[in-house]
Amino acid sequence: MEPIEVTAHQLRVLAEQLDGTRGVTLCVVPGEDGNLQCAENTQENRNRAILMVNTPNVATRTTPIQRIDITPPPSGDMASKLATEFDALFWSQSAVEKFLVPYYARILPLDEVKRLSVTFEQPDVYAIAHYPRTVSLALRPMVLHPEQDPAKGGNVQLKFSSLRDFWANR
Repeated sequence: MEPIEVTAHQLRVLAEQLDGTRGVTLCVVPGEDGNLQCAENTQENRNRAILMVNTPNVATRTTPIQRIDITPPPSGDMASKLATEFDALFWSQSAVEKFLVPYYARILPLDEVKRLSVTFEQPDVYAIAHYPRTVSLALRPMVLHPEQDPAKGGNVQLKFSSLRDFWANR
């Protein structure tokens, strides 16, 4: 097989695609344009593959997300302020690692950054929310997790807790 020449930029794009797809094996195949591309793990693609890549999904939720309905409660709980208080919700481990942790590494103490980086790996964490105004260190990332044990069945009610409160109750 002839070597495939690619640029560093093309490798970065490929790596982003591979890293963003967790828990499945993907094929890296030559595209029609000569560039490398990600492809599903089919027999045909395996026959053409120059690499097989599996990025493990460290976060294993007790209950996988199937659907999220947000119904603001009349109590003024944090969930009712979702659209006005937060400007981003991070739903995947890949997004937390690529965007959230590097951002907060600039403004939070190192021990909190380390704690943030492993928070999404907890089986009961569904998302981490980001405040748009992080000038004040009082504004921390918020963890979206169940109010009750999802193993009890039924609809799972989620709530926001500060990173500090989430870990204090462990």
